[in-house]
Amino acid sequence: MKIPRYLIDSSVLIGNLRGQEIARQLLYEMANNICFVSVLTRLELLIGLRRRMGKETLELLRVFPSLDVDRDITDLAGRYGRQYRNTHARKTLDLMIAATARIHGLTLVTINARDFPMPGLTLYSVPTP
Repeated sequence: MKIPRYLIDSSVLIGNLRGQEIARQLLYEMANNICFVSVLTRLELLIGLRRRMGKETLELLRVFPSLDVDRDITDLAGRYGRQYRNTHARKTLDLMIAATARIHGLTLVTINARDFPMPGLTLYSVPTP
């Protein structure tokens, strides 16, 4: 049996650090799977690092191997950016994270599914209340 492989979006990790139940639920559901983060998700968390949560943030990041960005990911993110130029799904980091999931054949775990309408991208999300 093939174990599913996932890319965890920053929305889930940040939500978990902030104590959001939906984020904790998503991470709990991922516990027995192979999970990664993009180096860009790592960057987002390190930029937002708060002194009082620094140790917890770094420990959380140690759990997930980071996937680097390469030319194929950048090129696909560029195509996504042109396609979704005038929509909500136009943030550069989100485009890169979506492309990372797609290139690596990973399911993207996110709280913000509307940020990722890209064709061929598989999402795992819990509806927000």
